[in-house]
Amino acid sequence: MNLLSTILEIFDYQFMVYALIGGTLIAISAPIIGQFMISRRYANISDSLAHIALLGISLGLIVNQNTFVFGLITTIIAGIGIEYFRQHNILKGESALVLFTVTSLSSLAIIQQKIPLRRSLESILFGSVLNLEPSDIILTGILSIATILFVSINYKQLLNISINEDLAKVLGIPVKAYNYMLMTLAAIIISISLELIGGLLIGGIMIIPVLTARLYKLSFKKTIFMSVFFSVLAVWLGILSGWLLDLPSGAAIVMTSIIFFGISFATNILFKE
Repeated sequence: MNLLSTILEIFDYQFMVYALIGGTLIAISAPIIGQFMISRRYANISDSLAHIALLGISLGLIVNQNTFVFGLITTIIAGIGIEYFRQHNILKGESALVLFTVTSLSSLAIIQQKIPLRRSLESILFGSVLNLEPSDIILTGILSIATILFVSINYKQLLNISINEDLAKVLGIPVKAYNYMLMTLAAIIISISLELIGGLLIGGIMIIPVLTARLYKLSFKKTIFMSVFFSVLAVWLGILSGWLLDLPSGAAIVMTSIIFFGISFATNILFKE
């Protein structure tokens, strides 16, 4: 009974309610994009764009402007740049990710040493439920719903592109435009996830639930639904365990995702025919 009372206390704190709402919105939209990213061999995109977003946030702190806007714009530009290099065969996907990641990290290191920032980046690196505001929830809701609607409306086209880009071009699908839009959505989701999950851990909510769902060898669409299920459950249990055990929310969410992966992997091995 005491445990139940402690759990219910979460809802007495506004910042925890914000975390649950914001986390659920992110948990629904992030793995949807993650499924398409993995299909295009871009599993590392979340880490790369998260580091780039941190650079944008640092620039926002320097000029004393909205850090989210700076992080979002920087991430979108980088995402489009990565896709441009891939589409024009300047660099292969993984090579472009390395180039942009190393550039952003080195720039970030120089900025942190030479220019004093008004805010520590530590909470952004690992995530904190304390940082979410009502405006963050509204913005997260709008962007998450927009992402879900875009994928729902354009699902067949995106699926064809994920399976075979050349065939999609033959079918008359504007492959380049869809790839740019998908990369932009990935940048948006990563940017709005930073405060809760953290820049170093964002892959735990965008990629790991998808990898877990893929162990069950379902159809593309069913894999998306199952990855969303694992993602939402990880967010709720992660925030709850973080609250009960006094753990960083981002790390607790990601560790929960990893536990789900481990359980699913073990189950897959034990019951494999």
